[in-house]
Amino acid sequence: MKTIKIFLTLFPLATLLSCGEKQETVNSASKAVVVSTAVAKTSPLVTDAVAGGYLAASKTSNLSTRMMGTVQQISVSLGDKVSKGTVLMTLFNRDIDAAALAAQSGVNAAEAAFKLAQNDLAAYKVLFEKNSVSVREYEGVKTAFVGAETAYSQAKAQLEMAKAQQAFTQIRAPYDGVVTNRFINQGDMAQPGMPLLEIEGGNGFDIWTSVGSEYIGDYKIGDTVTIKVHPSERTLKGSITELGLSSKNTAGQYRVKITLNGDTTPLLSGMYASIYFNASNKEKETLYVPLKAIVTKGQLKGVYVLSAQNTAMLRWLRLGQEHNESVEVLSGLVAGETYVLHAQSKMYNGVALDVQN
Repeated sequence: MKTIKIFLTLFPLATLLSCGEKQETVNSASKAVVVSTAVAKTSPLVTDAVAGGYLAASKTSNLSTRMMGTVQQISVSLGDKVSKGTVLMTLFNRDIDAAALAAQSGVNAAEAAFKLAQNDLAAYKVLFEKNSVSVREYEGVKTAFVGAETAYSQAKAQLEMAKAQQAFTQIRAPYDGVVTNRFINQGDMAQPGMPLLEIEGGNGFDIWTSVGSEYIGDYKIGDTVTIKVHPSERTLKGSITELGLSSKNTAGQYRVKITLNGDTTPLLSGMYASIYFNASNKEKETLYVPLKAIVTKGQLKGVYVLSAQNTAMLRWLRLGQEHNESVEVLSGLVAGETYVLHAQSKMYNGVALDVQN
């Protein structure tokens, strides 16, 4: 009977332990992120090098002022087309306006004194020729005339300086273009050097992009490239106008400037474009991963790889050229490693993965 009692006592405990283990397994599985994965592979690829970049107007200027003043009037709106010399914004500076008024008053007074001295000189010249006034008197009038003339010239110079200062209160378009940004509002105080408006102009667009060291030697200034602008998918030609000579501060990439050729209507600054460098055409073993697998955090890009414990590990990568819907991996991932292609919920380092390919 004792044996039976012990068995009956232990049986419920074993049952409970068994149920607990199952519940723990269920809970653990429920926390795993469902993902689809792919194995990194290299393949020989013969293609034109592809890069990307954003369209930028051939001329872009941030307009500022040389003096302090309150924004009195803004004469344009974003998107307005303007001609060279158009007044875009007017500032108010009490001291400069007062100086201009004082200078104008000085000119008026000096001009009146000059004309009076001029008339006196003409009259005394006639009298002197008739011997009606002495040499001393005549010389005194001439001296007074020279003084009045000098004062008049100085007053006009002061007025020109005041007008030049006053001209700084008017912000004008430096060239034909479009107003693309405004950094200040009416009534705000403008400081010297502070950007007030942005204007874009010129006859076309440029694109700055980057290429890897394995490609940079294939190109030269003047080479023609093919450009596809998104989302319109419009295709046009461009020319290489600048080539970077150093990759020191650009993570191993070389900066390249492309100038678009031909009619760029109705393209807009900021549109994204794919650039096809037609000259490379190299064959090499290349590791590519789909763009949709890339994780971006600030300037860093990477993928989640599958660990031996079936958990996620974020791996930062150095990327190269884009090709179709994939991007070249220069370092950080090797062939044979498994990475996450798609996750059904939020990913983070160490999270358990439920792979369902």
